[in-house]
Amino acid sequence: MSSLALRTLYKRPATSLRPLQALVAQRGVSGTRLNNKPSLSHQTDSSMSSVLPPPSPPKMSFQDIFAASQGEHQGVWKNLWDKGTYHYWDRGQASPSLVDFLRDHPDLFQPSETPLTALVPGCGRGHDVNLFADLGMQAYGLELAASATDIAREFSETIAPPPAPGSRSYITGDFFSNEWLNRLDTKQFDLVYDYTFMVALDPAKGLRELWAERVAGLIKPGGTLICLEFPLYKAYDLPGPPWAIRSETYVGLLESVGFERVHHEKPRRYLPAGKDTDMISAWRRT
Repeated sequence: MSSLALRTLYKRPATSLRPLQALVAQRGVSGTRLNNKPSLSHQTDSSMSSVLPPPSPPKMSFQDIFAASQGEHQGVWKNLWDKGTYHYWDRGQASPSLVDFLRDHPDLFQPSETPLTALVPGCGRGHDVNLFADLGMQAYGLELAASATDIAREFSETIAPPPAPGSRSYITGDFFSNEWLNRLDTKQFDLVYDYTFMVALDPAKGLRELWAERVAGLIKPGGTLICLEFPLYKAYDLPGPPWAIRSETYVGLLESVGFERVHHEKPRRYLPAGKDTDMISAWRRT
């Protein structure tokens, strides 16, 4: 899709293409923030303790589940998806911060005679994948667990298909492996979107540096990386995922592998988890 075509897309009347704001509104309500500590769902009156059973022990928090895995985080992600326990992170819609950013910056997308390709690592149920496909891109969502890609495909069947030439595909694979990439016709993408994926990688294992190198290899020269920077509010001594990060961390990681930051701004709208704290940035692959 050319830059001109993208600008035209945003200017079309609602009768020819659903506005981006309408797409967000149609795709459900926001989810909840990843809490560091669980809350008790009920309490038992001590005067009735002889009648009622004792309260159930509190469930493990999201962070405690990962801490108990002793570093085997891939197994935790697969287990949560296999059990359908994705309420921790699913927000029910594409981020309105991303929706606004795409509308405000059509200059990010290079002219092309063929549809642009977009990749969303850790795509979840595919809300962002569906958004890129609705903009006429060939959008791919990547997830580690087969159950996750099944859930994304099933969800995509409940919404309208994207307008031509847009398409959406869901792939199972390890982000750091080439196995899934070898199954695709494209080996590099015009656009990669990162939100809660990089910060779900344990920084103590050096995975952020590996992420930066990998994403640089996945984006075509002149292509774009969009990062919704989260959780900027979080203290570094709190457990993850998501692990705390700051905007300067993105700069250090991405400039070292050949990216130039071309936009960095505060969103007008947010999902509840990062309200008033998230930043969004765009990086050009040199």
